Amino acid sequence: MRAPALLCLFLTTCNAIDVILKIDHHAVRSIDTTKFLSFTLDTSFVRGNFCGINWLKAILLARSLTPCYVRVGGDDSDFMIFEDSAHVRRSDALPDAPKPTPDANGCGMFERDFFNMTRNQFDRINWFVQAAGLKLMFDLNAVYERQNGTAWNPMNTVKLLNYAQEMEYAMDFELGNEPEDYPGWYNFTINGKEMTSNYQ
Repeated sequence: MRAPALLCLFLTTCNAIDVILKIDHHAVRSIDTTKFLSFTLDTSFVRGNFCGINWLKAILLARSLTPCYVRVGGDDSDFMIFEDSAHVRRSDALPDAPKPTPDANGCGMFERDFFNMTRNQFDRINWFVQAAGLKLMFDLNAVYERQNGTAWNPMNTVKLLNYAQEMEYAMDFELGNEPEDYPGWYNFTINGKEMTSNYQ
């Protein structure tokens, strides 16, 4: 039976000290979910039409992380509007890599205007998720028409969720990104009671 592992941490500060941490690797402290690992694709990638991502390479890298969640979200999720228009239905064939949008600044990052996510783009996200064996966590727009001083309008979210159901896409979701920052972005606040009501 091996002795408890010793982990030595050397902290370099103004007053440098040595810290010795003893860990008993025989004792189970907690058991986490098998999907404890996750990573994020920022919604700015959707704004930038995926920025010329190498999908095959992304799939190979992501498969090595499974089982895990991929979150599609970030600040731009509250600027994204689902465009419910006609599209070519999904195919098992590998899609061509899309070209970045010509007006994307830094691949869409740091822009603060509303933009559309097409059905094809949403299909592409779900194709990637399925091909890599991931679980999708999708960040929904929580301020749709709310910036006009009215209540949040769920209709665009309902359209997206209905389309996901139609296509049999499995996903979890979150509503909005960092609502504590809304006063700076949109000049309004949203409290917990209102956010809970929007979820319902």
